[in-house]
This record gives sequence, structure tokens and C-alpha cells, in this order.
Amino acid sequence: MQIRVYEELMMNAWVSLNARYYDGWVMCFSNGHSHRGNSVHPLYPSTLDVEAQVDFCEQVYRAADLPPMFKLTPEHETIESLVASRGYTIEGKAFVQTHPLNRPVTAPDFEYALEPAITPDWFDDYGTLVGKANDDTWEMFNLIMPQQVYGRIIVDGEAVAIGRAVVERGYLGIYDIATVSHLRRQGLGQAMTERLLEWGQVSGARTAYLMVEEVNLAARSLYAKLGFQTIYPYWYRRA
Repeated sequence: MQIRVYEELMMNAWVSLNARYYDGWVMCFSNGHSHRGNSVHPLYPSTLDVEAQVDFCEQVYRAADLPPMFKLTPEHETIESLVASRGYTIEGKAFVQTHPLNRPVTAPDFEYALEPAITPDWFDDYGTLVGKANDDTWEMFNLIMPQQVYGRIIVDGEAVAIGRAVVERGYLGIYDIATVSHLRRQGLGQAMTERLLEWGQVSGARTAYLMVEEVNLAARSLYAKLGFQTIYPYWYRRA
């Protein structure tokens, strides 16, 4: 299943502003922007007592004026049981899904704008459609190091859908697919996704992956239609 591989890829594709490492665990800090960027990622085997590690992480996050939070997968049964017993609540449950890029992908005929790095125009559209644009998120986008692309679908001179993708180690990550509210369910999200899949194939990717929230039934339906299948869930436990 290679959960650790996908966890590393996702951390490289959405970079926290700061990170601190503690016996195989990565503590991420991004001034409160996003769960991923402000939580503990227990990526690697640890030699310390788990309860002591959790105690330490709690102290560090509270000192940073952030709620302690852990990003967990089915591999983290011991941590899950411990933080649940401390009253941590579940937030942001999602699924990691993959799709083999073993057949040519051809995107529908729209006007696409693809850029190899983030641009002010893309970031403005991200702010409009996703609503998380600020100085911190701008810096987080600019910290991403693997090969990437920022895409938009343009209709009558305006962006009606956006998305971005990152290629690393033969994997294509699809992120931030969003469309304008009055044009949803008209195939724009699918078209943007297919255009990014097309770009990923040309860039040498062999497997596509993405994350989709459990509650986002429309997106889950779209990705199932495109052939994506869940390989594991993840969730956050927040104090």
C-alpha cells in the first residue's frame, strides 16, 4: 500500500511554513492555515514511549498557541487510541485515491491556461474559488519544490475552474480542483482534472493520486467516474 510514500508526496506538494522533527514524527506549523500544515505527522518508526511523545507534541503546539492535532492513518492504532482517550475529536476525514496512468487521457476542448509556477492571477482565482488566499498560503505555494503546474479554464476571459498538479517520483498529485458556483455540475471540474492528468502523463507520471473529503460526495462521484479508487483513509485528531 505504501502509505508512507503517499504521505511524503502530499507533504512535499503542500509545504508547511515550518517543521520540527522528533524521533520519526514531523510537527508542522503554518500559522493555523490548513490541518495538514499545523499537525503532527507520525511518518517513521519511533524509539520513544508513545505517550511521552504525545505529551511533548502537546506542549510544543500549545506553546505555539495552536491546538495539538495529529494526522492519522490506519497504521496509527496506538496513537489513535491514546489521543481518543484524551478527548481529541475527529476532523477532516478523507480518502487517498489512486488511478494508474496506463491509457492516454484527452481533456475536453476548453481554453486552458497552464503555468509551471504559481502566478498572481491563479492565486487570485484560488482566493475567489477556494477562499484561503493570504500571505501565508502564497508563501506555502512558493515553497513547493517538485515539478508542478497551475491550471485554469478560461471562458469569456474569466477563470471558471482551477486546479494544480505536482509530479514527483512518477506520481501525479491532483490538488485544489474548484469551479465557480453557478457553473458547477457542468463538467468543468472533470475537464480540469483530465487536463492535469494529461499533463502528468506527458511529464512522466505513471500513477495519479488525490485526496477527497468524506463529506464531499460530488467530488467522490467525479473521481470514481474517472477511475480513482480509495487505497486508505486518513483523519485528524484535534485536542
